[in-house]
Amino acid sequence: MGGPEAHLIFVNQRPYRIWSGVSHFRTEDFLQRFDPLHHVHLGRLLESGLDGEAPDPALLGIRTVHGLATEAFFALLFALLQAPEAPAAWFLLYRPGDIEELTRRFESGERLPSRINPDIKSWQSLAQLLIPIDDEESVQCFGTFWKRLAADYRNDQTKQEFNSLKHGLRARAGSPYVAIGGHELAVAEHGSSFPVVSRRKKEVVLSFGSRSWSARYLLAELELLSASMINLLTLLKQLHGLEKHLEFEVPEETLFEAAEPPKTQVLSSLAFKTNWPPDGRLEPLDKNNALASYEQLGKLSWAKR
Repeated sequence: MGGPEAHLIFVNQRPYRIWSGVSHFRTEDFLQRFDPLHHVHLGRLLESGLDGEAPDPALLGIRTVHGLATEAFFALLFALLQAPEAPAAWFLLYRPGDIEELTRRFESGERLPSRINPDIKSWQSLAQLLIPIDDEESVQCFGTFWKRLAADYRNDQTKQEFNSLKHGLRARAGSPYVAIGGHELAVAEHGSSFPVVSRRKKEVVLSFGSRSWSARYLLAELELLSASMINLLTLLKQLHGLEKHLEFEVPEETLFEAAEPPKTQVLSSLAFKTNWPPDGRLEPLDKNNALASYEQLGKLSWAKR
């Protein structure tokens, strides 16, 4: 009788040995329970609030769900590429920064530890490998969509906006615009204004950033993200013997068109230029000196009512 089954996987550049034979949670459990329509259902529920008296929560909710769905898609993609035998373990071991680094390394042509053809260097070729259907135009559209998602995922403004939304720090929702001398240069259907942080070593300045997007456009992207995850799950289920016939999700051409961002209005962003104080500041921050100064500030207290 053989010993426990072990799989060697990589999460980004970190190797792990997975003992699936002694686990109470099987890979099949993960594959059967993963719901690729989860974020679409949330988006549709929020969409019903767009025409209400207070649409702001629905607007910002859709943007937040879109960010969560994007991360879920890339996590599933790299779990398939790096840990097809144990995708659940990859999900539990990855960090958001891994996705940013993996997309960057993939696009720069660096070789990734992968069990599935690691020599592919373009999103279109990757889509062609993972969605083996005869509709070449749709496959190319998937690749173009994934490439755009990866670029936006690594965008600093995107990260700061999404973190702001997750943590409830957004300043407002609405229709951001840029105007000079009373003339509007760009306007969007929806968007958000949020705090951003600029750092120079240990000195920090807080200011506002503005990002514009369309809720309808994000909802169309949610549908494409769902279709992408359905196709990746189809492959994983086939690899684990859970599906004999591969049935891939091929969206209508109109959905790809609805998810195509307008060139001047959607996903634009503005960050105010930081004006650092002039020279002659305090000495550089040293941990021990800073701690001593911090303790001299005294403790705050609240008066009892």
